[in-house]
Amino acid sequence: MAYMWFLGYNLDESTPNHSVISPADGGARYGKEVFEQFFQKVLGLGVEAGLVDGEKVFVDSTIIKANASLKSLVPRGDLMEPKYSPKEYVDRVFSENPVEESSLEDVSPNTPEKKIEESKSRQRGRANTDIVSTTDPDASVYQRPGVPYQLAYKEHVAVDSKARVITAVKVTPAAVTDDRVLPDLIDGQPIKPKEVCADKIYGSVDIYAHLFDRDILPSIPRRSTGGWRYTGGFPTDKFII
Repeated sequence: MAYMWFLGYNLDESTPNHSVISPADGGARYGKEVFEQFFQKVLGLGVEAGLVDGEKVFVDSTIIKANASLKSLVPRGDLMEPKYSPKEYVDRVFSENPVEESSLEDVSPNTPEKKIEESKSRQRGRANTDIVSTTDPDASVYQRPGVPYQLAYKEHVAVDSKARVITAVKVTPAAVTDDRVLPDLIDGQPIKPKEVCADKIYGSVDIYAHLFDRDILPSIPRRSTGGWRYTGGFPTDKFII
């Protein structure tokens, strides 16, 4: 009801359905460009209203699980080559024939099933170089402590500190590191920020150099320090409430 009141709807008045602009429906009709124009228009209105001042920008990312299963992973070459060789197709025909006693379990070490298992066993290292999803090839394999392997994307967001208005968004495969995207987020700011705040994932020499070259203060801990920890140098009486 609060949203309806804010937007000027009466309680008995029907509201627009999410499918008007959702990717499932509106995305196919309008395309990516329309959504980007919509975002830029709303952002521009926020700037005109004084909700964005560029004093300080916060940058971070979040993981979005892809609508694809790890079972869809295949060696990358399989997307460009036939799934089976002629001999393997013949072997499968005979193995699926109920007259024969052989089964699909009797696959040779060179069958695609074997190659997929070998590729999956290397997920921790070069997973996204070796394998790809047949149902969502743009997604990448992602894992972190406490989170199992999954196919996912990463949404990178910049937020202006004054009124918490989102000022830039970029979506990448989950394997793309956060610091690689930060320059694009800064380039997309409607007002050049004076300070950028982020966690230690962004604390690389290249990022410091990029921000200093643009006369932007980086409030970002170095990766090598493991982040800021209280050491007794900031007693509570030094803070102003």
